[in-house]
Amino acid sequence: MKGTVVNIWIQTLTNLYGENDILKAMGNVSWDSNRIISPLEDIEDEKIFSLVDEVAKTKGKDRAEVWRIIGQNNIKTFSKWFPSYFEHSNYKGFMMMMDTVHKQLTKMIKGANPPRLIPSESEGNSLVIMYKSKRGMFDYLIGLMEGGAEYFNEKVEMNELERGKDSDGTHYMKMKMNFEYSTSTRKKFGFSTFFSLGIIKSIPLKISIPVTIISTGFTYFTNPLNLLFLGVQAAVTLTATYIIANFIIAPNKYVINEFEKIAGLDFSGDFKIITKDEYETIFETIGNLKSLLKEDFTYLKGGMDDLHEFNKKFNSVANNLQGVSNVISENVQEVADGATHQALETEKSVEILSQNIEILNKLSEEELERKSNLESAVENIEESFKELEQVTESLNNVKTSFSKVNNQGQALASKVEDIIS
Repeated sequence: MKGTVVNIWIQTLTNLYGENDILKAMGNVSWDSNRIISPLEDIEDEKIFSLVDEVAKTKGKDRAEVWRIIGQNNIKTFSKWFPSYFEHSNYKGFMMMMDTVHKQLTKMIKGANPPRLIPSESEGNSLVIMYKSKRGMFDYLIGLMEGGAEYFNEKVEMNELERGKDSDGTHYMKMKMNFEYSTSTRKKFGFSTFFSLGIIKSIPLKISIPVTIISTGFTYFTNPLNLLFLGVQAAVTLTATYIIANFIIAPNKYVINEFEKIAGLDFSGDFKIITKDEYETIFETIGNLKSLLKEDFTYLKGGMDDLHEFNKKFNSVANNLQGVSNVISENVQEVADGATHQALETEKSVEILSQNIEILNKLSEEELERKSNLESAVENIEESFKELEQVTESLNNVKTSFSKVNNQGQALASKVEDIIS
């Protein structure tokens, strides 16, 4: 399925059921909602079928009903994209040209595979359409037909005649449509029809017969007894009239030739006749028609050539765009993978940092405990130093006392010596 149609379907679903629900449905069927779909990209049929099935399930609807609703709404989109196809005055004329449009799209867009909508048995307001497609999207087709009736503001009666599948896997459905308005206008010429006698196709002969009857009848009423003369006159009149009529309508074959050339898209040459009657007017009208068609066809052909070249360039750009899209997608995925990896690394780093902080907190608590113990030790040392100072002072006092005792001993010894001597 071409990306153009898939984009239209997704947009239609979004308009019908809301963006959030469609994005959720796309996620449920593993459809990347950020994926860029190029117009000429081929999308797997099952991919879009699964998305519609998911939407139908979440909305509590039958898949056939959802496809029918999509078809009804898609006509509005198609009328904006291809307005020239919708310029017909009635719905029957539009349906009769759809198969031709699809065949042209097949030629213009590489890989396009639109369904066949073959018209047949067209009479009055009725038309039989034969749908053929490998996809078998019957409900979507019915929705499109209903949407077309609404667009052209016509009452249309649709009757399914048959449905099935060929041996090659092609699905088909024959549908009879009765339209409110007809594309054909008929005008019956009773006199000419009568003298055809059901079998005569020659115009000169059809002219000769009534002339002969009138001429012979008039002669019979004026001279009824001469039957031989009447027979000869009838034969002469019929033959003469036939020959003269052939000469008079001789330009008819050139009229047919001109229209055959026009049908073959051959607008060359400027054919004129001299008859001094209405044939000159007819050929002048044909000449004007050829000039108009030649101008329009040349313009259309040039436009088609330009469109063909544009289509080739567009196809190339679309392919490049698809390549860029894939590169972007890959880069985004790499960034996402990198971000995920970075997130994991960051989580690990945070965990390690948390463990280190916990260790630091423990070390800090131990350090505080050690500091407290050290302060207690310093206080004990200070108290011991004070006690040591007191002991030292006591020792100094003892020393002073001993010095005094020593001095007193020396003085006593001196006195003893004096006594002895």
